Amino acid sequence: MRSIKTQLTRDWLIIGCLLVASVVLAIYGFTQMRARQVMDQQLQQLAHLMVVHDLAGDSMADDDQLPMPHNLMVRQWRIGASTAYVSHPEQFKIPFDLPQGYSTVQIKAAGMTSHLRVYTLEAAGSMIQVAAPLTERDTLSRELAETLIAPVILILLFFMGVFRWRMRQALAPLQRLHEEIAERKNGWKTPLDASVQPVELVAPVNAINQLVNQLLRNLQTQQHFIADAAHELRTPLTALRLQLGNLKQNIHTLEDAKPKSAKTSAPLITESLSEMGMGIDRAARLVEQLLQLARLQHQGQAHHRERVDIVPLIRDTLAHMAYFSNRSNMDLAYEGPSRAKAWVFAFSLRILLENLIQNACKYGQPGTTVTVRLRRDVGQAAAGGVVDEANLVGWSLEVCNEGAGIDPEWHERAFERFFRLSEHQNMPGSGLGLAIVREIALLHESEVQLRALHPDAAEPGLVVAMHLPFAED
Repeated sequence: MRSIKTQLTRDWLIIGCLLVASVVLAIYGFTQMRARQVMDQQLQQLAHLMVVHDLAGDSMADDDQLPMPHNLMVRQWRIGASTAYVSHPEQFKIPFDLPQGYSTVQIKAAGMTSHLRVYTLEAAGSMIQVAAPLTERDTLSRELAETLIAPVILILLFFMGVFRWRMRQALAPLQRLHEEIAERKNGWKTPLDASVQPVELVAPVNAINQLVNQLLRNLQTQQHFIADAAHELRTPLTALRLQLGNLKQNIHTLEDAKPKSAKTSAPLITESLSEMGMGIDRAARLVEQLLQLARLQHQGQAHHRERVDIVPLIRDTLAHMAYFSNRSNMDLAYEGPSRAKAWVFAFSLRILLENLIQNACKYGQPGTTVTVRLRRDVGQAAAGGVVDEANLVGWSLEVCNEGAGIDPEWHERAFERFFRLSEHQNMPGSGLGLAIVREIALLHESEVQLRALHPDAAEPGLVVAMHLPFAED
């Protein structure tokens, strides 16, 4: 696991070493250049000073001889004459024919090769040469560099320590945030306070709070779902247990009774078996719908929508649900185009239609027609109310039924799991149909809308509508 503090420290050490090396090289280069300038100026000043003293003149007395620095070599002679003055005769092997100004020459003296910096000057009928070894310049530059480098390195080390201290202080909020999260691992009753965090940590803290809130909501929903499912499953199972007890009692009665009482017990046994069958059907339907909800959540994460012609899917579903509508003495119909491409989850859309058709047949008016309607959703209509195909943005899928409908004040709660209106409590069902419909609509990034089919009628009916995105060929 990588540490931000360790990484920053390592990077700062690398940068610090590069900085120190750069400073040392810069100081050494500067001092070498400066030493060269100082030595050249010294050679030039000494040459001009010799013009004033004229060491090669006949009138110069021995007592007036100019004292020479030990690291400089001087030679002066009259033009056209031999050498008149040499400061170091045993070492002075400089050529006579050097141009005026600065020159760098290589000489051999005492079996060793050395490089000299020479300044040549012609003045007052004399030629003057002043020379110094280049090693003197290197020695001077090294001494100057050593004098400057040590304080600079100490200053850099001091600021590196200051940076390390400041880095610890700057990363302290991260450590405090870690400790605060560790303290809350057993409970998140209150979110993390983003107002006391640095600006850089506000976004991560808000993201953590949102994630935790979402997890808590999901956990709460799951807990409610499990509790409601257990409660709803208890009802058919209790009924099955009671009917089973009645069946056993009637069987014992039938075995022990006379033939006349057997005729009386037979209808009771048949009724008990019928009640048990209804209870089993209700429990099976409830389990099936619970599995559908779980499957829908998995499908939203693991699958992608496909471009499907939904008209054949609607017709197949209507044909499949015909037995249910016949049992409710109702008809099924489709209104819409003969071809409609949309981006959908085909399996989920079929479940949605089955749940809506079952609800429509269950709560609709017998003898009426349940209609599945498919209409175009457009952005804007052209002039004259003509639909422009270029503005087509999707399809409106509607399931309409005649009947009492749902009061508008209950439209929002109708989508809650296991919620049932008081007038429907005695009717078979689990209260999961519209909850499944809403989950499928969310899977298609849509919302389910409820509205009255005939708003002003005594039996307003109900329309359940949702949007499906259009898919081009």
